[in-house]
Amino acid sequence: MTWWVVLASFVGAVIGAAIPAMVTLRGQHQQARTEWSQRLDRAITALTSDSPVARDIGWELLTDLIESDLGSPADRSLARRVSRATLTRSAVDESVSRGDNETDRQEHQS
Repeated sequence: MTWWVVLASFVGAVIGAAIPAMVTLRGQHQQARTEWSQRLDRAITALTSDSPVARDIGWELLTDLIESDLGSPADRSLARRVSRATLTRSAVDESVSRGDNETDRQEHQS
């Protein structure tokens, strides 16, 4: 009969330790996602800057976020979509810029 008391005490101790540990881990996970989100905000701000240096820094931040385990798989997917959208925007901006330059050259040649 005493082995039941020992078993019940052991189970109680395990449950008593597991619940606070789970709450702590959940809090740490939430803090990590918050940190990830703040970094994404900084990366987007840098990527949309007029400064080429800031944009380069934004790309580095975004690359780190895509590879970071701070965010969930859905968070990393979001970072990849932001990356693709930024690349597309950059390509369009470059195309428009080259088109404007070509138009200017043609006008000056006429």
